[in-house]
Amino acid sequence: MDFNPPISAAELKNEFDKLKEVFLGTDSQAKYDAASNMMVLMSRVLSNHIQSLDVYPITMVLAEYERIFEGGEAEFLKSYKNEGGRPIVPLHHMHAASIVASVDILAKNGYSVAAAIRFVASELGRKASQIDTLRSNFNRRHKNPDAEEFKRVQSNLEFFSEVDAKKHVLALLQMVKFGKA
Repeated sequence: MDFNPPISAAELKNEFDKLKEVFLGTDSQAKYDAASNMMVLMSRVLSNHIQSLDVYPITMVLAEYERIFEGGEAEFLKSYKNEGGRPIVPLHHMHAASIVASVDILAKNGYSVAAAIRFVASELGRKASQIDTLRSNFNRRHKNPDAEEFKRVQSNLEFFSEVDAKKHVLALLQMVKFGKA
């Protein structure tokens, strides 16, 4: 048994509802604190409802959180991926897929690739060279599989006219604009 007071199912549900709100927010410090609180809550429930359960693993995770909080290096809560690079942000990949698909759609429907890049750049308020680089990077680097599939599907859509293709491209770019990517 641990020294934490018992917690009822209703109290646990209430606490997890509060934690959910924190995790839906953008405050990293609050999320960090909420993760620690969540581990304490789980320890309270498990140790008080299952006789002789050793909550040492949870205690070790809490100790790791404390070590990180105090500015120390994480010992086991870290990535063991051998490759470097930035973490994948699926929304950014979807926006890039939308931009690349927009160029591809226009290029298949009456625009040269250069003109399609200029059009997309103009619509997004970016330089044509940025769109060209984004397109090159997207097509040669590993991306989120959902983003790759989205780009493939969008790029292969058939349109009745250049006007219809352009309307679809504008809708794709509108999603990017609202997403601020």
